Amino acid sequence: MRFELAPELQPALVLLYGAHLRGANGVAPVELAHLLGGRWDEALGRGELAQRAIAIYTASRIALAPAALRMLDELPPTTGALVGTPGAVALLGPCVVVAGDDPLAAVAARCLDRVGGAVLAAHPGADAAALAFEARVYGAAAMRRATADDGTSSEPTVLVVADAELADLLGVPRLT
Repeated sequence: MRFELAPELQPALVLLYGAHLRGANGVAPVELAHLLGGRWDEALGRGELAQRAIAIYTASRIALAPAALRMLDELPPTTGALVGTPGAVALLGPCVVVAGDDPLAAVAARCLDRVGGAVLAAHPGADAAALAFEARVYGAAAMRRATADDGTSSEPTVLVVADAELADLLGVPRLT
């Protein structure tokens, strides 16, 4: 649901997670195509699973993305600390919050009621794209420190800045 996949792809997710639980390094494309009634677009990496990066395609094998496996295995995210209860995120796109140098986890806790669901507060040095993807997998909004050139992403991300001047430069709505 978090990736708005077509309902007919749900069996593919079950197959790929089952392969992981069996200790297999993914499944062969023919297995996925057979399961999906001959949908070779999905089996060859040209379908929704690949476009949304839920599945990875390497060495003639298809597997779930590592972030999806961690979530299904009930392991913590790697890019940040999860604050709140995962669920539907109310944010439709990026926003900014002025919070000085406060720790991101503390800022996330203060923003939960306005964000909905949970917040994935970035670890220092976390890659922005990996954080956004992992936040989506976990049912959370991403939160990270912003720079002057941020604001171009459409992902539901809370950009944290130290002062109002940088918040204004970003050109995205403020979380109030």
